[in-house]
Amino acid sequence: MVLKLAERPSSFYLYVYKEAFKKLEEGRANLEDALKSLRDEVRRNANDKRFNFALKADKANKTLDEIRKGYESLGYKVIDLKFETKKNFIVGTRQGPLYLVYEVGISWDPILDLPYIPASSLKGVLRSYMLDLCRKVDNRRECVEDVISLFGVPIRDYEVAKLVFSDSTSEVSDEGSEGLAIFSDAYPISFKGELLTPDIINPHYYKGGKVVKNEFEVSPTPITFLAVSPGVTFRLIIALTKEGEKHVNQLSKMIFNTESYSLVPFITFAFAMGIG
Repeated sequence: MVLKLAERPSSFYLYVYKEAFKKLEEGRANLEDALKSLRDEVRRNANDKRFNFALKADKANKTLDEIRKGYESLGYKVIDLKFETKKNFIVGTRQGPLYLVYEVGISWDPILDLPYIPASSLKGVLRSYMLDLCRKVDNRRECVEDVISLFGVPIRDYEVAKLVFSDSTSEVSDEGSEGLAIFSDAYPISFKGELLTPDIINPHYYKGGKVVKNEFEVSPTPITFLAVSPGVTFRLIIALTKEGEKHVNQLSKMIFNTESYSLVPFITFAFAMGIG
């Protein structure tokens, strides 16, 4: 998609940083008021038409089309998934430009100028839930080894060690390994209303950094931030090697007692448990 310079939508990513530096510079004498003004400003303009998130979501969809074509041209089996947020959604709470404003961030792609779910997060969630499923099978070790082969394992992964050995200090791998499944980042490709929505955390049981146990001393402290709205459709591309498909089939037989080379049942289970 080629846009003339005048048609290019403004960058929300750059807007947030620009506003943050401007407000904080102007409000040096009273940073608390400057931060409140900044948060109100960003919240009011989060879904402004100048950012044209619908156009950017369409561009993200076309980018994922190209990623899919690339994987297919290399002979990978491709899984093309679309999934919708059912309630307010957030991932990457210590990342992105919004962390500077609200101290609660969202993973944000500065090039496509959209919130996204990092491939590493998606891969980690699916791997973790599949390891949980391995707890329920008779041959736990073989199941865990298939998951490790499929997704790889970090150096000295104690989560895996606890599943396989009674001694939690035992290590499955001293070097780590790569997996046989490749994940793209997941991007919003359409949304029903607005892309971003205000949300709130309201801690009650901390005062002065200490835990408060007496109900008469609790002090609600609202923390506002922006989240991805319900009704936003994300798209994800997963590529599997031929060897990876074999491990998926082995896991399907052990966990679901059926032959299947599809990761979709595992993904459905993981996403139903929740992400972010």
